Parts: sequence; C-alpha cells; structure tokens
Amino acid sequence: MPATGGLGTASYIRRNELTFWFGVPSTAVLMARLGELAPGAFPSLRWSLFCGEALPVRLARAWQAAAPASTLENLYGPTEATIAFTAYRVPADLPEDGVVPIGLPFDGQHVALLDEAGNAVPLGEGVKIEDIAIVNQAMRINYLERKIDGDAVEEEPTVPVSKSYILDGAMLKELTQKRANAQAEAACTDNRGEWNMENQECSGISQELCDRFGGKFENELCKF
Repeated sequence: MPATGGLGTASYIRRNELTFWFGVPSTAVLMARLGELAPGAFPSLRWSLFCGEALPVRLARAWQAAAPASTLENLYGPTEATIAFTAYRVPADLPEDGVVPIGLPFDGQHVALLDEAGNAVPLGEGVKIEDIAIVNQAMRINYLERKIDGDAVEEEPTVPVSKSYILDGAMLKELTQKRANAQAEAACTDNRGEWNMENQECSGISQELCDRFGGKFENELCKF
C-alpha cells in the first residue's frame, strides 16, 4: 500500500478520466474504507462492471453515488464459462441489505436452479435452492460439484433449462449468500487463518487482509 495510506485507485481514475471500470468488489470495499468513494468522486465513469465475488448492496449504492453518470452491472460466472455468464443492471432503488442479484444469462446461455436431487425447479416461495446448472453450446457445468464436460453439446442438455427459472434476487438470496460465505472461508484458510463456520468469522489474519476481503475487524476477529 502506498505511503499515503490509499490505494491510489481513485486518483488514477480521476487523473486518466477513465470511462470504464471492471473490478472485483473487494477492491471497492477497501476503497470505501479508505474514504475513496466520496459522492461524485468519479464523474468520468460511464460503465462500471463488478465480477468474481458477491456484490453487497451497500457497496453498490456507494459506488453509484461515487460514479453518478455510470451504469452499474453485476456479472456472474465461473472461470470455466469464460468468466461472465449472467448480468444484472443495478437500479437505484435496491434495498440496503443483502447482496446484488446475479441477473439473467447472456444470449445463448441458459441457467437452471437445482434442488437437492439435482432437478430443475421454478422460482417460488419456499423453494430451497442447492445449486446452479449453467449450459451453453460448448460445455455443461455443475459448478459446486466441479463437474466439467468440455465436449460440444450436440443434443438437448441433460439438465432442463428455461429462462423462467432464472435469477430473481429474493429467490437467490440464500444461494448467493452461500457462495459469499464460501468465498470468505476460502480467503480465511488460504491465508492460514482459522475459520469459524457457526459465527462466520476468521481468526489469525491481519486487519489489512480482513479489509481486503470485505470483512469487519473486531477484537482480533475478521467477521463476515
């Protein structure tokens, strides 16, 4: 980190009058904690894309205030699917709590929500979602189980897919939070921390790492 105590990202955006931003939410988390997301801070930005991690609504709102002329989109997709598979354009009136939805698939991509038995299920109250299946012309992926078939799909996909299955924020909140928790656990253990699943907190890592991963550092614990 520079001696000035900041990342230098905000000054770089302003100095070069960037119009396009593509980054991970944890970078914006640290920018916010360093006071770099002041309202109107990035007037030149026209497009802002986030991908790779769950995007908290509060962070999205702060970014919208900092870049008021920018369209903000949240992207989702595993690396095996060439990074981005779905997109959600963030409106200004999302509720303050929770995480931003992951949106709808791009043209030619299909997404199904799966129950415990691996069957595709429609959205609806009381539906327990265990997994996401994504399908395109090149591969079929069951992401959480890490099953990859890279052969060309010549016939109908083995997992039924339909846009009626896809990606309403309220219905996917449980699943998206599950993925966010998995990211936090990996960040903790990959840096030799000790993960407490019940309390969703990590011990044994520094405040700087905690900030980088979007946690809240209290009493030597990084809380997610």
